Amino acid sequence: MDGLSTVTAMNKMLISLFLVFTLSGCDSDLYNELFRNPYQVEIADKVELGADWKEFSPDPALEIINQTQWITLEFEDVITWDFKMDGFESDGLLDKDGNPVQIDIKVLTQDGTTYYMSETALAGFIAFGTDGEKLPRGSSVSKVYIKSDKVIANVKIGWLCITGK
Repeated sequence: MDGLSTVTAMNKMLISLFLVFTLSGCDSDLYNELFRNPYQVEIADKVELGADWKEFSPDPALEIINQTQWITLEFEDVITWDFKMDGFESDGLLDKDGNPVQIDIKVLTQDGTTYYMSETALAGFIAFGTDGEKLPRGSSVSKVYIKSDKVIANVKIGWLCITGK
């Protein structure tokens, strides 16, 4: 080995060791923050939503570890849904036939505070987040309540926490 390749190999080894020691010193929350890994949990699957509140008690409780938190709903034809717009603001949801649908979601943190969530994004799921205020980091959600003015079958309910800019 010549001198340059020896120095390069040593640099690679030192960088690798530094990364191993640095990452092993991080707890999972710090690692999540540093590398923007989403924290996802399935709350329930194959649920039918309707006019009555459905209560879910995740075990363990849902950790609030990142900056943005959503309850997600996935079901057949969700990609055909849209927002009912009022100017640039969402004014509710429209199903695949253009009919308005009201879905209400509230979460209860372990300290007993209730937060209401509204639709914020549509993708392969509908994401519901808090309006303006964020859920308190370091806390957790002990109960999730959901109802809909129209029956929606085979719903997969999830929890998604992300670190955003």
